[in-house]
Parts: sequence; C-alpha cells; structure tokens
Amino acid sequence: MHRSALPLGLLLATLAGCASTESTGGGKPGTPAYVGGTWMGGTTTGASTFVMVLKQTGNKVSGTLTGAGPNVDGPIEGSVDSNSIQLSTQSGYRETPLLRASCERISGLLSGTAVDMRRATPYTVDGTWMGSTARGTKIVVVLQQMGSSVTGTLTGAGPVDGPIEGTTDGKTIKLKERGRDSRSTPELKLTCEEISGPLYDGSTVSLRRIP
Repeated sequence: MHRSALPLGLLLATLAGCASTESTGGGKPGTPAYVGGTWMGGTTTGASTFVMVLKQTGNKVSGTLTGAGPNVDGPIEGSVDSNSIQLSTQSGYRETPLLRASCERISGLLSGTAVDMRRATPYTVDGTWMGSTARGTKIVVVLQQMGSSVTGTLTGAGPVDGPIEGTTDGKTIKLKERGRDSRSTPELKLTCEEISGPLYDGSTVSLRRIP
C-alpha cells in the first residue's frame, strides 16, 4: 500500500516519539561538518519544500526555517558533528532525529519520508583554516573571498607569515604573499571543508575549515 508523504511541518510534529528509533547513531568525533549558509530542499516526493538558513559556531547551529508549516517555521537550533546534524525548534518543543550532514548536503528520514537539502548558494572560502604540511609545520590561514579574489593572513609558516592574496575558481585556489612579486602556490584542491595539495618545495599541505 502506498503511503503519501506528509508535509515537513506534520513530520516534525510527530518526531518526539521517533527520534530514538530513526537516529543514524552517534556521530563520529572530529571537526564538525561545515553547514553554515542557506539550504533549500524538501521531501524527495516533492510534497513539501522549504528554506533553512543556518549560522554555525563550532558544533552549535542556529537559524530559521521557512516553508515547513506554521507549527515549526521560525527560529531553530541544534548541534552538528563530523557527519550528522540534529535540529529542533528554538523552544526545544520538537526535535528531529539525527540527519546525515556534509558541507553540501543534509538528508535523512523523517517519519519514514526521505528529506533532502542542498546548498542554495555556492560556498566561499571565508573563515579560518588550520592544518599542517607533511613536514609537520602547523599553519593557520584566515581568508576572505570577494568574487574570485581572496585575501587574508597566514601564520605559523615562518618568513612568509603575514598578509596573503590569491584567486579561486571554486574548485582550486592559488595563494601568495600580498603586495610582493612572489610566486603563487601551485593550484591547491579546494572543497568546502579542505584545502590541500603539493607545494613547490616538495611538501604537501592540508588545511581544514574551522566552523
């Protein structure tokens, strides 16, 4: 027998008794997934569409939900780990089970109905990135993006510490010391959570976004 999908507002209204049975399990330790930004989606059947705007600080998120129904539209809050997110109305009255979360997708089951959300706007490199080279050098990069141009600061790298600049096409990024006739890094691979790749001195670098 085919069961019709319920609007998200009704789904959330029944979750109090479902969270323990539909949870995806405890999240893995590590850096929380980057979920800050605007998300659009709904039930995979198209029975409900909605918009969610999230602001993230560490593993805590807050924001707003619209289009899900009068009972749940409004302020929301929750927590996120390396691969899952759990949200509730800000009053704590209703809470979702754990949903799968990555920097580009939030999905899962609500009362047996699949829900899928994608970023409404492309991610940028804005924010703080921390990591190291394969030789063990610990570095911190703070970046701000405007269009395809990037500016920021580098610390922990030694003589090249200080202001930096560069360009990105959304999939790769090149950086160099700002205001100097210096050589850029090779093109480094860019995802919404990691900057990585080889450097000219033969070492490699891996930076993770810090939410």
